[in-house]
Amino acid sequence: MELVLQDIKLSNPIPSEGDSIKVYAKLYNQGSRVEKVWAVFYYTTEFAFSKESVEKFSEPQYEIHRELIEVMEQGDKKEIVFDWVVKKGLKSIFVRTE
Repeated sequence: MELVLQDIKLSNPIPSEGDSIKVYAKLYNQGSRVEKVWAVFYYTTEFAFSKESVEKFSEPQYEIHRELIEVMEQGDKKEIVFDWVVKKGLKSIFVRTE
């Protein structure tokens, strides 16, 4: 499975704690067909550029949205949009699949 986050945007690119925003994420499947995969979004309070920091923030208290991807064929793109109330210390958002 090779789902790749192509783009992520916020309706307010510099939100403050408590702001209600929309998150727009575009996923691309550069691998084989996938079925029933969860895209799970997390926020971080520091920039998550290393495997260790991604692991650190892949915890339930940092989860902000999860969405089931029923089917994605190779080459398919999917946009996921969700509302979120910004939490204190937001530095970045990332997605993992389960």
